[in-house]
Amino acid sequence: MDTADDTLELTLDCTGTERVDEMLLILGLDKLERETLILRYEKNLTYQQMSEVLQLPVMDVQTRVSRAKKILRHMLREKLGRC
Repeated sequence: MDTADDTLELTLDCTGTERVDEMLLILGLDKLERETLILRYEKNLTYQQMSEVLQLPVMDVQTRVSRAKKILRHMLREKLGRC
């Protein structure tokens, strides 16, 4: 089930999954976190669709997205020096 607070806003000066993957790699996200965020926000898949692609229960997918977003927020705060 998708939720209203499921947002991640990144302004990118590039296009294409490869460039997004490259940007997330530079930020220090591991392969699993990058894949999760790309499926959700670049490919715009629902949790159900991601569940099918990753062959995982929907709840596990939701947890992965939440965890990846939390890690990304933390990394961005460190790199940008913001709270």
